[in-house]
Amino acid sequence: MQDYSAFEAKLNDDHDWPCTYTFKCIVPSAEADTFRSALSEHTLTDRASKSGKYISFTLEFTAQSSNDVVAVYQTASTIPGAMPL
Repeated sequence: MQDYSAFEAKLNDDHDWPCTYTFKCIVPSAEADTFRSALSEHTLTDRASKSGKYISFTLEFTAQSSNDVVAVYQTASTIPGAMPL
């Protein structure tokens, strides 16, 4: 499990909670359904790459605290090949 404490501190320095947070991630097409399922409580928009090998996902949500943002990153990190931006 990755340590997100430095990231969480940076989020708290840069944001006033609650706020709208935009999360973007690139996922191999083969893992797109897994990614959608893992983050099904959020509304996702997606776009396929020109080659079709990857799907870029954008998720915009109201985060109550840095913990909400870290939870999304932790969930995304469980998907093979996912690359948060």
